Amino acid sequence: MTLRARLPVRGGLAAEVESRSVWGRTWALRRAYYDFLSLHQSSAALPIGLPGDDALPALHLVDLGVSWLGEVAGSITEVRAEVRNALFGRQVLDYSLVRASAPGGFDTYERRGRLLPGAALILSARIGL
Repeated sequence: MTLRARLPVRGGLAAEVESRSVWGRTWALRRAYYDFLSLHQSSAALPIGLPGDDALPALHLVDLGVSWLGEVAGSITEVRAEVRNALFGRQVLDYSLVRASAPGGFDTYERRGRLLPGAALILSARIGL
């Protein structure tokens, strides 16, 4: 689900918000894991299921921004400042498997989340004719 809004304030200024949420994501591991593990069955207990049954947590992203659109020296100019992933911080994008030693010398595998980066500030300018 995506929600996007641009609210004009005054004098070319506008506040912007974009929100995206995804529920029911599957293929928790990258495809290479499923391909490799289907060819090389191991006696180690692997914390994975079938790709379509291997679920990921919901992903929620909110981007906030402010922009100015006007004319500078005869050219249409836009200046923007955005904060990407402003509210939800580091969320799980997908998982990797990490080998861990178990008692008795047997290898086991643990899932480790690959996380999205936290909030990021983006500044941009566009100058046209």
